[in-house]
Amino acid sequence: MNIRPTESEDRDGLPPFVTSWKQLYGLLIGTLVLLIALFYLFMTHFQ
Repeated sequence: MNIRPTESEDRDGLPPFVTSWKQLYGLLIGTLVLLIALFYLFMTHFQ
């Protein structure tokens, strides 16, 4: 009995510019870190 989803089922819901869920989560975390750094620099510049 195969309980692991197939490759096509595993890719369901992914945007076309990523190939895996791990890559999507890495992109998301990287974007959040970049935004936090930019907002911090913005805050210190205009303080």
